[in-house]
Amino acid sequence: MYHIRPEFILLQLKQGDLPLEGFTIMFQLVAHTTSYPDDALCAFYDASLNATALERISPR
Repeated sequence: MYHIRPEFILLQLKQGDLPLEGFTIMFQLVAHTTSYPDDALCAFYDASLNATALERISPR
């Protein structure tokens, strides 16, 4: 049986058509199980969002 590390799963996550709130919860659940520092997690999160979500959360 294979064990897929949460770090690998986290790097593969993409929001796609999922609602931002639901995707964020899923991302946080996986992120919590990794040892990545917060700044890396923020970068991974931003990279996983679709264009609409990025516009929504970007500072004005």
